[in-house]
Amino acid sequence: MAVNSTEHARTLAFAEIALGQIKALPQPAYPRNYEIWYTYATGYNSALNQNINEALAHKGTLSPADIDQIYDAHLSSTRLTERIDNVGAKVVDGIDQIMAMIDAASRSAANYGESLATVSQKLGAADRDGLRTIIESLVVATKDMEKTNQAREARLKASKHEISQLQNNLEAVRNESLTDPLTTLANRPCPAITVGDHIRCAVMGKELMKRSTGKHLGRITISVGVALFRRDDTAQSLIGRADAGLYAAKRNGRNRVICETDPEVAQADMAAA
Repeated sequence: MAVNSTEHARTLAFAEIALGQIKALPQPAYPRNYEIWYTYATGYNSALNQNINEALAHKGTLSPADIDQIYDAHLSSTRLTERIDNVGAKVVDGIDQIMAMIDAASRSAANYGESLATVSQKLGAADRDGLRTIIESLVVATKDMEKTNQAREARLKASKHEISQLQNNLEAVRNESLTDPLTTLANRPCPAITVGDHIRCAVMGKELMKRSTGKHLGRITISVGVALFRRDDTAQSLIGRADAGLYAAKRNGRNRVICETDPEVAQADMAAA
C-alpha cells in the first residue's frame, strides 16, 4: 500500500518532537513515555499538554510518578475502542448462547414429537398393562420436557437481561467517546474541530526551507479557534467568538484547536466580565 507523503512527513515531525523531549529531559525511551510525548506533540489532548506544561514550569522535569499520573489521567481512558470491542464481543457471545438454546429447544421438541408418534403407534396394539406402561413413559417424558423448557426460559430471561445491560454499557462507552464527562459538551474529535486539527497538523508537518540557499528554517505551528454558527449571528459576532477560542489556544500552550464551548474560553469570558 502506498504511503501518503504528507502523512509520512507529519507523523515523522511528531516523532522527532517526542524523541527530542525524551532526550532533553532526559527520560527512558519507554513506549509509555513515547506515547505521552507523541500525544503532546500532536496537541490533540490539550488537558495533557496543560498538565505537562504546568509540571515542567514547576519542577523543570517529569518524575516517574508524574509520568504515571499523566498517563492514567489522560491516556489510559482513551482506550475506548478496546472497551467497545470487548463489550461488543460479549453481546455476540450472548446472542450465540441464545441461538444455541433455540437449537437445543428445537431438537428437544423434535425428539418429543417422535416420542408421541411412537406412543401413538403402540397404543393401538397395547393391552391393559402395556397401555399403563406407555402412559407412564409419556408422563415422564412430558415432565422432563416441562423441566427443560422452564430451565431454558429462565436462561433466556437471564440472557436477555445480560444483553440489555451490555447494550447500555456499549452506549455509555460510545457516549463517553463523544462527550466530555465533566461538561457533557462535544469532545475535540467533533463536527469543525476535526478540520481545524487537520489544518494544524498539516502546517506543523511542513518544514520551512529558504529556496535560495536550501537552508532549513524549522517548522511553524498554528493555533485555531472554532465557533458554532447561531441563527442570530453576524459575521462580526461569529468571528469574535472564534477569535476568543484562538486566544484561549495561545494562552494554553499554542499549537492546538479550541472551540468556543471549551471551558478555557468560558473562564476567560468570566474573567473579562
